[in-house]
Amino acid sequence: PDIHILPFDGTLDYADMMRRLDKVGYDGSLMLEVFNSSKPEYMELDEDEFLKECAERITKISKM
Repeated sequence: PDIHILPFDGTLDYADMMRRLDKVGYDGSLMLEVFNSSKPEYMELDEDEFLKECAERITKISKM
């Protein structure tokens, strides 16, 4: 299912994904497609807090 949760809240191995992208020489952008309604915990955050969490997680991925 396509549930649009934040990185690291699901089962995807982001370190492996980044290794694979490096292996093929990908140097494009990274983008999130997430919804604050995907999990009850997200809905407890105000918009700024949710966006801050999104930014922190994509930054973590980009440093792998």
